[in-house]
Amino acid sequence: MKVNKLSLGSVQWGSLYGISNRNGQTNANEVSRILTMARSEGIRLVDTASSYGNAERVLGNNDLSFFSIVTKIPKFKKNIITKLDVVKSINTFEKSLRRLNQKSCYGILLHNKDDVFKNGSKYLIQALNEIKLRGLVKKIGVSIYDSKKIEKVVEELKPDIVQLPLNVLDQRVIQDGTLEYLKSENIEIHARSIFLQGLLLMPLKKIPTYFNSWIDIIYEWRKVCKEKDLSLMEAALNFVINQNKIDYCLVGVENLSQLKQCILASKSKKKINVSSLACEDLNLINPLNWKIN
Repeated sequence: MKVNKLSLGSVQWGSLYGISNRNGQTNANEVSRILTMARSEGIRLVDTASSYGNAERVLGNNDLSFFSIVTKIPKFKKNIITKLDVVKSINTFEKSLRRLNQKSCYGILLHNKDDVFKNGSKYLIQALNEIKLRGLVKKIGVSIYDSKKIEKVVEELKPDIVQLPLNVLDQRVIQDGTLEYLKSENIEIHARSIFLQGLLLMPLKKIPTYFNSWIDIIYEWRKVCKEKDLSLMEAALNFVINQNKIDYCLVGVENLSQLKQCILASKSKKKINVSSLACEDLNLINPLNWKIN
């Protein structure tokens, strides 16, 4: 079942996140209800990070025995990684386990692939493999924003998991062969930014003026959905979930209602061809470049 590909992103549970978020941080009781429904539907993976506000602590106040938890090591701010820096990072990970009330977790990812190329990265990679050998994590990996030097990342880190952006506007990893390459290396692929921080689902009148330069492609996206009689969520989610190279699709939900919509959308048998919507303008498809007041 495609619903088994669904996984939960937790950034909204620990902080205010997403341009479409009008309700603020999800409260702890709502998180518990979301997790209860996820468990009943067979959704097993939850993605979090120590940088997501108090998301790990909120998660840790729930029974997570059913779930596979993936967390992340914060990116290094310096160009040189020392042994002491690595020790501090592993300490941060161990604190994450305590906040999550877990003895181990499914995966740990580098939050920034560029750390693989910094002086001293060998200490970091060695430490990741050591905590894997100790049984503190089952898999190690990396979160990427683009495919540049992906072969080198795989060669140096030998990741079990790669998390990457994929949506109807950002199809780079399909077009440049990244998905094919990662699967050929037997790497588990987690897709994020399915809804582009909610931009793909927002009412037109609420879309910030920053995106006026791309209004034509936004209109075209909605036109395709209307012609195929698909909701925006149904079309956006199924584009990704139907990619057979993708193992998990991360969706960030703020409340139980949104999770219900995602579950319903994931069960749709309708498919959509959106290759014509592929965009390479990083000022649109990479939220790090957005200039929104």
